[in-house]
Amino acid sequence: MIIPVFYMVPSGEIRSSVQLLNNDFIPAICLDTEDFNEWQRIYQFLSEHPEFVFSIAIRHETELTQAQLEQLAAFCFLPSFFQRNGQAPVFLIHSLPVAATTAVSELADYLDRLGLSNIRFADIGNRGQIIAETMDQLLETYAIQLRQVPDGTQSVMIKFRDPATHSAIKLSLGVVENDFKNSQPELAMALERIRELLKLNAGLKTKNGLLEEELKNYRTYNKILQTIHPDRELQRFYDREYEALPRWYKRFGHIIKAIMGKRRWSSLVNDRKKGGRL
Repeated sequence: MIIPVFYMVPSGEIRSSVQLLNNDFIPAICLDTEDFNEWQRIYQFLSEHPEFVFSIAIRHETELTQAQLEQLAAFCFLPSFFQRNGQAPVFLIHSLPVAATTAVSELADYLDRLGLSNIRFADIGNRGQIIAETMDQLLETYAIQLRQVPDGTQSVMIKFRDPATHSAIKLSLGVVENDFKNSQPELAMALERIRELLKLNAGLKTKNGLLEEELKNYRTYNKILQTIHPDRELQRFYDREYEALPRWYKRFGHIIKAIMGKRRWSSLVNDRKKGGRL
């Protein structure tokens, strides 16, 4: 599918859904803030099934607790958490716009501090993303999304969970994609190129972040070496002891260097003329 298609899965059905893995549609596991113990059980299950690619849909009417924020971050760190072009969606199911605004703000700030700046929040409710409940509604929504300039936020949510229905949906969406490519080939090619560039950009951002972290580690390591390295302490000892030596001893040392050919005699004379020390 060109546009990611998600379907809602109640948390209590996730264990049976793992038997119905489908690479075309992504399950959005519904988590209720009223049952936090279920969050922990689902996390344990998903960590044991890395082949189960998933997203998260949180049903709430109030702000999330600190424990819920930490558990949500743990879900996002799992390698099987769905991402495309550097974007990872988390769906918020609510009925109160104010609650949604507060949730998005607190979630975004908290996850960003943990380095999860790629999380994208999609509201599902009276002013957010619509769940397609009929085939006609799904095909119309999908066709509209196909023609939008890709920015990593396009997605479609469906209510159907029956695997047999998924097969029919896949075929129907394939027809919509082919019709679009045949009717507007230049636009389709341009949008596909943008999607490729988004994917490339996401990869470069990831690589750049790793390189910055590596450089930061090198700088920290060098500072530690400069502080504790024995060569630095040896140089300090030499400087301290050399300064304490009498001047005649230092001059005699320079003469020895000249005799051994490690210093020119003329440099000793020049230093003397300039009033410098030998």
